[in-house]
Amino acid sequence: MDIPRGQGDKAVYMNMYRYRVLPDMYTIAMHVKPLEGNSFGNWKLVKKISMPGADLSLSDIQFLLASNVKTTLEIDGVKVLPSPFTEYSKDTPLYVYCHVYNLVRDALGKTSVNVRYYLRPAPEGKPMPRVDPDDPGANAILLLEKTRESDEVRWTEFGILNFADVSPGRYFLVVAVKDKKRVQTVIGQREITVFK
Repeated sequence: MDIPRGQGDKAVYMNMYRYRVLPDMYTIAMHVKPLEGNSFGNWKLVKKISMPGADLSLSDIQFLLASNVKTTLEIDGVKVLPSPFTEYSKDTPLYVYCHVYNLVRDALGKTSVNVRYYLRPAPEGKPMPRVDPDDPGANAILLLEKTRESDEVRWTEFGILNFADVSPGRYFLVVAVKDKKRVQTVIGQREITVFK
């Protein structure tokens, strides 16, 4: 793959590649070498893809940024690129993407969920705390809540988060998905820093 040359020293290239793979342990790697010179850069991640069970489950939470590049992924009419960052400005919306699996249908074949996105303060040097999905705590900041109904037992969840009223700091972003038919909640969380 050839990457277009950027302007100046601060060029950034981001893209998203999607593959369907069987459950297993995978090493995901990327290598970069300029056309001229002997530099070489690489990145590697080991990722376990588990066998989906029958329980309600949520994929990893992905952060996305709006883009006007025509080759980008489009979700709900918004063109987005994956974001490798964990720090975001109060002035820029953050797009969040994940998958929900194994919803329960009612007698009419419908599924229904309540999705909440909220922030919990993350003190420096402390691990990610255990979260009660039905009671996020007094310090939690609710960013977005919505109810979705469908015929599907799995779907893509896409949220647009606004940090305008959030104080700068380090947080855990929590996505809580409650299957209203199963009466069960599953959560996912990622560390995030909000700055001015």
